[in-house]
Amino acid sequence: MIEQWGINKAGAVSFPIAFTNFSRIACFHNGAYFNYAKSNTDSPLTGFTLDVKDASSGGTGTDAGWIALGL
Repeated sequence: MIEQWGINKAGAVSFPIAFTNFSRIACFHNGAYFNYAKSNTDSPLTGFTLDVKDASSGGTGTDAGWIALGL
């Protein structure tokens, strides 16, 4: 089992270590305002696209945390 995590601005995120079999990604935002944070991916073994949006205005958020588990 490999565990990786980070805090990134919205956009492309590459894993420091590529997974070889599968991965599961959870995203979260912690801050003064409520934002939606989710991962979009076509290649979950090497990275994902971090999508962060402001819940009240629909504007693009800036950053979010994530954790990925896999093999």
